[in-house]
Amino acid sequence: MFLLLSSVMRIFLWGQIKERCRGSSAAVVYINYLDQTYHTHVDQMNSERFIDITGIRALSYPLARIYIGISEESGEQLLNNSQGKKTSEVKLEELDQIVASQYFIGNEFNLAIPKRIILEWDESGYRVNNH
Repeated sequence: MFLLLSSVMRIFLWGQIKERCRGSSAAVVYINYLDQTYHTHVDQMNSERFIDITGIRALSYPLARIYIGISEESGEQLLNNSQGKKTSEVKLEELDQIVASQYFIGNEFNLAIPKRIILEWDESGYRVNNH
């Protein structure tokens, strides 16, 4: 049986991670469609397991979230809140809130488009002034 989830993979990179949660690890949250559970792996970004999960294995186990540049402690929190839990029990946005800066969570970056952009020149070159 194959069920399609309404989940979109999101990737959060170093600068999008809360400062207190930053480190040299990465976490991958992926879906096992057979039992409709999330599985989470935390490791160094260059580990063979991380490369395997984010590579060809992602064709069988779709990736829901990738967090790059997190601390081991933050990885443990993600594990505790997702590992082996039913997809119906886990809200991915709640996982995001554990490690990602608020600015990057939800609403797909609902950024305001400026009505006017002013370029100013000084001795160091051009700069944008939105005031």
